[in-house]
Amino acid sequence: MLRSFDYIKPADVTEVVSLLQQEGAYILSGGTDLILKMREAKIRPKIVVDIKELPDFKGIKRLNDGSVWVVSLTTMKELANNPLIINHYSALSEAASVMGCYEIRVRATLGGNICNGSPGAETGSVLAIFNASVEVIGKNGLRVLPIEEFMLGPGRVALESGELVK
Repeated sequence: MLRSFDYIKPADVTEVVSLLQQEGAYILSGGTDLILKMREAKIRPKIVVDIKELPDFKGIKRLNDGSVWVVSLTTMKELANNPLIINHYSALSEAASVMGCYEIRVRATLGGNICNGSPGAETGSVLAIFNASVEVIGKNGLRVLPIEEFMLGPGRVALESGELVK
């Protein structure tokens, strides 16, 4: 049985960062891992911060330098089916396409996949192969970390209180 919690859908990143500084605050993006952990009573959030509708956190685009920028709310289905990813980063497309079942791929996000710090994360090692960087936003502004410095070990990532991955 789930315990009660406050559900907040912030309007912008500033509000998200503020909410995440509160004890017991957890991000809801895809929710595939969060809901499972809540059901298993591994975590008991006081606040669930729903970031699914933040406009700056959606999309895949090619940058002027030729690299590709993928934001954290991109679903595994979007990664698997995006022509830019398929044509230039096929290993990432393939990794996303084999994650879970179809229903999970529709909900699960890239940000969630790397933020759990799971050694089995479908996209983590692929992102390392492509020398990916992770943008982290928090109360002290923006930090950019190579994926190897972001994923610290099983269940551990380089997110500090009040930070989220863009």
